[in-house]
Amino acid sequence: MRGTHTDAENALVLLIVEKPGPGRRTVDLIDGHLELLHRAGRAAGTLRRYREIWDRWLAPRLANVKIDDITTPLLQSVVDAMADQGQSTGSINQALSLLSDAIKLAVRYGHIDFDANPSTGIQYPNGRNRAPGRNRLR
Repeated sequence: MRGTHTDAENALVLLIVEKPGPGRRTVDLIDGHLELLHRAGRAAGTLRRYREIWDRWLAPRLANVKIDDITTPLLQSVVDAMADQGQSTGSINQALSLLSDAIKLAVRYGHIDFDANPSTGIQYPNGRNRAPGRNRLR
């Protein structure tokens, strides 16, 4: 194989994200997604906040869940737990944005076959629904 160390790292990240397989866990998807965001030049503060949200609020309930087992009720339970602990709608929105974008990536690379992203239609603590977002991957 020829190329630089960076080329090898990029190939490894793509292998992690693109390689479909049974039993892929949410933690694998999120780690690959955050690395791709880093390599795409996402602001350090944004990446830090996403990692904080993942570590504190999402990972304890989702890390070992298989990607194709993510459901709207499961995500709703995470949102409810965040709200019960006093997290703002903004923080909840950041958590759902991280998950939604990672799920879109999983769909793109064939890890899952969702007709609809399970992060849409989530009921926020203030009673409004999360509207379907733009599909930035197609």
